[in-house]
Amino acid sequence: MQKVSPFSVSHSGACDIEQHLKSEKHKNADHAAASCSSMLNFFKKSDASTSKDLNRCGRRRLAYHTIQENHNFRSTDCTSKLIQSCFEPKFTCARMKSEAIVANVFDAYSDERIKDDLDKSNCIIIPSNASNHGNKKIYLIVVLILALRRCAKKFRSPRPTR
Repeated sequence: MQKVSPFSVSHSGACDIEQHLKSEKHKNADHAAASCSSMLNFFKKSDASTSKDLNRCGRRRLAYHTIQENHNFRSTDCTSKLIQSCFEPKFTCARMKSEAIVANVFDAYSDERIKDDLDKSNCIIIPSNASNHGNKKIYLIVVLILALRRCAKKFRSPRPTR
């Protein structure tokens, strides 16, 4: 473990720091710290994430952020290149991959959640509205599920203030 020696910067401020960095004591301590390797470097962590795992996680986060913020999937082409140039050169998650993640991962998960909520709910309301788009009639159906168990968890009765 490296020993830390205090020094004062109250007189000259930045000049005190520069003087300390030029001192023989600091140079010797810096050289000793650089040449001494930690024992932790010799052991491989079993729970350490690999680069592949981190890239997978990053791709899922980018796809989630894209749909959460209502961005176009085309924006992931540019974002992926930006991440490659700034952070991780092996990162790839363009439009097609983002769409596949959303379709195969997030859709399946949300379908399961909706199905579970429908099975457990006592009241379901289905309001609908029609919209004309050229020669097509589009019906927007919003399913509102009143799941009391979930609402009860989120609701906290207000305490009276005095």
